[in-house]
Amino acid sequence: MFEEPPIGLMLVPAPLLAGVVGGVVVGLLSGSWIVAIIAVVGVALIAAASAYVMAERVALALMGARPLGDGGSQMLRNQLEELCARTGVPEPEIYTVGPGAPAIASVGTSNEIALVVTDGLSDELTVVELEAAVARELAKTKSGSTTVDTLAVTFLTVPLGWIAGLGHGLLRWLRGTDHDAKADLDGVAITRYPPGMCAALSKMQRPAGIKDSVGHLWATGDVEASETGRFSLQDRLEMLQEL
Repeated sequence: MFEEPPIGLMLVPAPLLAGVVGGVVVGLLSGSWIVAIIAVVGVALIAAASAYVMAERVALALMGARPLGDGGSQMLRNQLEELCARTGVPEPEIYTVGPGAPAIASVGTSNEIALVVTDGLSDELTVVELEAAVARELAKTKSGSTTVDTLAVTFLTVPLGWIAGLGHGLLRWLRGTDHDAKADLDGVAITRYPPGMCAALSKMQRPAGIKDSVGHLWATGDVEASETGRFSLQDRLEMLQEL
């Protein structure tokens, strides 16, 4: 048993399940097992392609995000411009979910991501804390973590989440035991100031009423209490305080 299995396995269960169901239906209707096998492969490939293409749009829709447009905090835009220049990450579009406690997430399946925030992010965080929050999401983009988390919505948490939390269980297993903690450290590597990251995370919360299927996209993560071998938000804060 290996601790961190290939993340590509995330792309298999839902399309395979769709393919099997489609193949069974086609097989019963056609009476041919050869046609059924072809249907399994065809439906699985179509399901996989659709899930990949639709991942970002589905995630944004489930989050209730809308483009921020020309409005919003100038401090946020300034931080984003400066950090993107520093990290080499293309400047993302900004989306908002409206009023609420400070919260931030990144969504996308390429280097061109969308940054999703609440109004409270720039209203309640200091300049240093805002820099840390934005740096964390840009670091996730560079590492490919944002892509993994976004694809997980259409490949795991939405299609399999209804089976006793199977989608989230598979995601946690595939992402590794310290996924969110690594993102924190990657963000600190950009700002060079652990107290700023610690202060930002201590103020941030998942937006009220957020769907579980997209809970893992937010900076606070989806592990609220300590679990064996996993980092809760409190564990992550304690780790940052020790740096």
